[in-house]
Amino acid sequence: MKGTKNCSFGNLLCNISCVFENILLFYLTENLLSEVFCYCQSLTEIIVASDNAYYTSIDGVLYSEDETLLICYPAGKANTTFVVPDNVNKVNSSSFNSAKYLTNVIIPSNVKEIGYDAFNACDSLTSITILNPACEISASGYTIPNSATVYGYENSTAQEYAERHGRTFVSLDGENP
Repeated sequence: MKGTKNCSFGNLLCNISCVFENILLFYLTENLLSEVFCYCQSLTEIIVASDNAYYTSIDGVLYSEDETLLICYPAGKANTTFVVPDNVNKVNSSSFNSAKYLTNVIIPSNVKEIGYDAFNACDSLTSITILNPACEISASGYTIPNSATVYGYENSTAQEYAERHGRTFVSLDGENP
């Protein structure tokens, strides 16, 4: 079927059509991978049933139930700017994969980790601000796209990532975090 990808929910295999605009998650396994939604470019929101013990959704974005892990930002969500909520401490692998409208992302100081390929194929992303100078950023060259200018502090992991992967880096030193 055109426009479809095979994905897995733990041990289950599913076929998610890229024409879905929203999806409702009922009770699921505890190990839902963000990659399940990677190729759903029409997906604008993820809705989680109120009785789901593992996940929650805020403004259509999927988080762990305790809201400390950002799991998936829908690729078709029309927002151009996204500020990761303050209670998040990890941005999951591939969580923003193919988010086609995002141009600006701000990651607060309490985020300790940005997972593998978190912003892969976010071709419109022009700026990403990382406010934690010690944030662990996956070493993959696809974690932050070439199109994005990385904003962060001098001698930070953001600067190190930008320099290692040939991204433009702009220092926030002298500004309040």
